[in-house]
Amino acid sequence: MDQIAGIINLDHEQDLLDELTYFRCGAAVPFAGRYRMIDFTISNMTNSRIESVAVFARRKYRSLMDHLEQGKAWDLDRKRGGLFILPPDWNDPTDISRGDLQHFHNNIDFLRRTLAEYILVSGSQHICNINFQDVLKEHKDVNADVTVIYKKVDELYPEHQMAHKLDVDEEGRVTSINNDHTNTNVYMDMYLIKKDYLYELVEEC
Repeated sequence: MDQIAGIINLDHEQDLLDELTYFRCGAAVPFAGRYRMIDFTISNMTNSRIESVAVFARRKYRSLMDHLEQGKAWDLDRKRGGLFILPPDWNDPTDISRGDLQHFHNNIDFLRRTLAEYILVSGSQHICNINFQDVLKEHKDVNADVTVIYKKVDELYPEHQMAHKLDVDEEGRVTSINNDHTNTNVYMDMYLIKKDYLYELVEEC
């Protein structure tokens, strides 16, 4: 079976919940008492048989680390694979990368060492129930370089204004990513890519 490793990228997520995100990132906001927002993403990954998950965290992540601990709640406290919380390396004088690229560049060892053939990159601010094995099957069936996940909504709500939107042609190929407030194809900040291809892109950039 083809393996998938997960990366939860919190780098560009916005803290839009006022007092709830003064001292914690959005991924660590409590939900129903005992849960946090990031739990939905991790549960989707582990329920999809993803056994190695990295979290790219940049700021206000102490509360997040306290909650995640070693990943035992998701059976990620394991010797092979498991849960990794990876802040950027601020002390690398050779690093001139910025934004998301800085995380991928600083933590390139995660890509080198994982046995997975595919990488699933996701944010934490879209609550859904999704089987990423179905995404992998579609990815392979159409021989895509990158498969992005979006939701076509019936009605746009205020919370959709901050989300990117996708223009998709009749063959299901993405032709543009935009902020069109009338576009109902809401990009869910999730994409699947072959590990070797992601590695090449990071090295080239």
